[in-house]
Amino acid sequence: MSYEPLALKYRPRRFADLVGQETVATTLRNAVKSGRLANAFLFCGSRGTGKTSTARIFAKALQCPNSSEGEPCAECDICKAIASGDDIDVIEIDGASNRGIDEIRQIRDNAGYAPARARFKLYIIDEVHMLTIQAFNALLKTLEEPPSHVKFLFATTEASAVPETITSRCQRFDFMRIPAPAIVARLQYICTQENLSAEPAALQMLAAKCEGGLRDALSLLEQSVAYGGESITADGVARALGLSGREICAAIVQPLIAGDAGGLLHGLDRALERGRDAEELLDDLVEILRAAMVASATEADQAVGAQAELATALLQAWPLQRLMLAMRLLLNARRESRLAGMARIQLELALLKVLHSSALLSLDEMRSLLGNAPPSGAPAGAVPARTFERRVPPAPIAPPAPPRAQIPAPAPVAAPTPVAAPAAMVQAGALTLEALQAGWPKFLSLLGDQKKRLAGHLEGSEVVSLQQGTLLIRLRSDFARKNLEEKAQREVLGESFVNVFGTVLALRFETGAAQQSNNATQQAPDRDPGAMKLISAFDGTVVHKSENGPQAKE
Repeated sequence: MSYEPLALKYRPRRFADLVGQETVATTLRNAVKSGRLANAFLFCGSRGTGKTSTARIFAKALQCPNSSEGEPCAECDICKAIASGDDIDVIEIDGASNRGIDEIRQIRDNAGYAPARARFKLYIIDEVHMLTIQAFNALLKTLEEPPSHVKFLFATTEASAVPETITSRCQRFDFMRIPAPAIVARLQYICTQENLSAEPAALQMLAAKCEGGLRDALSLLEQSVAYGGESITADGVARALGLSGREICAAIVQPLIAGDAGGLLHGLDRALERGRDAEELLDDLVEILRAAMVASATEADQAVGAQAELATALLQAWPLQRLMLAMRLLLNARRESRLAGMARIQLELALLKVLHSSALLSLDEMRSLLGNAPPSGAPAGAVPARTFERRVPPAPIAPPAPPRAQIPAPAPVAAPTPVAAPAAMVQAGALTLEALQAGWPKFLSLLGDQKKRLAGHLEGSEVVSLQQGTLLIRLRSDFARKNLEEKAQREVLGESFVNVFGTVLALRFETGAAQQSNNATQQAPDRDPGAMKLISAFDGTVVHKSENGPQAKE
């Protein structure tokens, strides 16, 4: 007797045999039972999830004379003929090789003939998305108003490639990827039926490798049996499928935890010398990190998965933040290796980055080192006033003033920095309106060095009042007020205000002409915009301001 592959031998024969698609099976069974049948059905999902098998089971349920409660008997001549693809009333078509308009016209012409021996004439079109636009258009009319004895069953792995005009005329069923525990249970059942001995870790490796496709899992199981015989071990599966295996991964993960760069690179060299592919090794390490990350995020004591021991070691050694960073670095390396090549170099670079990530500080550690931790009881993210000072460019060096004969030269004094100059005008705990008004010009000058756009909106502004912790600032235009009232601009201005004056104040803005007389301008000439620039450039003091320009000499 010829050998029958496992994927065909254990193909589902009835709705009850479907794995991981209980919702689809229940809906179709009830539709057959109640007789509420649509003209066409569209089965969508990734490979190996049971789309074509479900189409055949559904066809059996519709045609079987012995069906009970919507379930086919799978034993009558019609059910067996449909299972083998030999039934005259169930026509299976491969959409990839019969994708032209001529094939669809033939379907349209033959659809008018009655079925030979069953209730319906059924057309199962696999990979229907491969049909051409002209073929879809030829199918539209028949699909919308087919003869009462015709049903269409479509299957596709790319639902987005099927025109909406087709999708809208079908009942759509989405086939989910089969969960790993369900695949492991099915593989264990098949191993029992075939008298095979399989380690649980080996079956978990197969379930992880197939990515939710049971057909792929059965093909991989068969490959593992061909390599190791009737005893299926995790190491045998790794060797048969070219996976990394625990030994190889441990030679990389353990030095990674210990911070041993030499051991890490040596373990990586050994893995590659044994013929392991760099991209496959990268995928295996990502799976281990993911298992550790999930366990850490859920506060579990042990990780689960094919490499649970190594994942648990990472879980116990690293915090969640470092696991997430390592995952991101390896995923970036995976993307770069596919875009730019040189997978080995990309993997080495990523692993060294992960190893040296232990030197990075967390946000809490940085706050602690900077003495910037929020006070007890403060909300997360709150930053107390005056616990940091922003770096600013050094003050410009003013040229030496020409000596005056009538005034003795003063002793040299270090010039204050731009931050210290306004701050010196404001004593701690004694912030007054007068002090703010006196320091406002230099504050604007300092702000202009760092935030030119923000300073532009404040050009020509003046401090009006200070009441109950709220500072009122008068602006020149509504445009400036609108921009400064934006959340981002207000936050930057408030931060700059804290850096200079050392106090947190609520800011309020108004617009209007400056309420200053000529006398007031003369009393405070250093508040003039032009004078402000000169004061900042030369760190000077206004002695006198004249309203008249220079006199022309006769």
